[in-house]
Amino acid sequence: MIPTPELAEAITGLYRTFEKYPLRTNTDAGDCSKEEEERLHRKSLKELTGEDLEIYSMDALYTWGTGGDFKHFLPRILELLVGASRRSFKLADPALIIAKLTYSSWCSTQWRYWPKDEQQAIETFLEAVWDAP
Repeated sequence: MIPTPELAEAITGLYRTFEKYPLRTNTDAGDCSKEEEERLHRKSLKELTGEDLEIYSMDALYTWGTGGDFKHFLPRILELLVGASRRSFKLADPALIIAKLTYSSWCSTQWRYWPKDEQQAIETFLEAVWDAP
């Protein structure tokens, strides 16, 4: 995907919208190792790599963390999704990550029930991805 000014602006909007969700000291990593939990705390959000977020992106909401944790990492995960080449891709399958937006559980609701500003940030991002060459 070729980066566009609209996509860059949409990604900035994601970070701005979801910055209200801080990284918790313990994100309830479930069966994951303590090392995987610590990996998420070693760098700032914008410095996390696909490799850093690989296990989390697969397990988020299902067995790792809460909806707030997912929202904390969502801007970086989405940024990495659109910036990664398939050869260097380290996150879970993009379809699985996008499916998490519609997942509802005790700790999360699907994105259409999120606050309006959060819905708008996701819509703007998806539109920018769709329109990017």
